[in-house]
Amino acid sequence: MGDEIPYCTGVDLVVFKQHADGLIEIDAEIFCETAGQKAAIIGSKGARLKSIGSAARKQISIVFESPVRLSQRVKVKKGWASDRRALASLGYGSR
Repeated sequence: MGDEIPYCTGVDLVVFKQHADGLIEIDAEIFCETAGQKAAIIGSKGARLKSIGSAARKQISIVFESPVRLSQRVKVKKGWASDRRALASLGYGSR
């Protein structure tokens, strides 16, 4: 699978807050359609999710020039990618 993630993957930032000391706190939920996709995102012993988190933390820290605390969870939500309400809650859809 290499660097690919399942095409039907979405991310919801539940918390995105910058503290007075400059620390950026992010709590992200990663959505996918099936348990198999979840396993692919997490990887063997969590290695893939850890790698994704480390890369994201590094890039966010560069963009905001601040330290970042990132927590991530992967959730299976069958049909989320074709559910208009779910898509709208993630910022997708017509305006």
